[in-house]
Amino acid sequence: MKYKLMWSLWPGFLGACGLELFIFAAIDPQQLRLFNTWDVLDAHWVYTLCFFIFWAACFWASFIALSLAGKNLRLQAE
Repeated sequence: MKYKLMWSLWPGFLGACGLELFIFAAIDPQQLRLFNTWDVLDAHWVYTLCFFIFWAACFWASFIALSLAGKNLRLQAE
């Protein structure tokens, strides 16, 4: 279980970096509205919050893939 967590965090981090790059290349975070208000959101908070959401989503995708791979998957380097 410990190895699955470690082997899922790094691909999740790299996936979050890629998603952040592609999403915010097309979307300006200062033009986003929250709950239909015209308050301008701070771009740093939007980047940070979205990065951790993307990281969690990519982590869980990696963890589920490793879990479904079966018990015969060898996670330790020989």
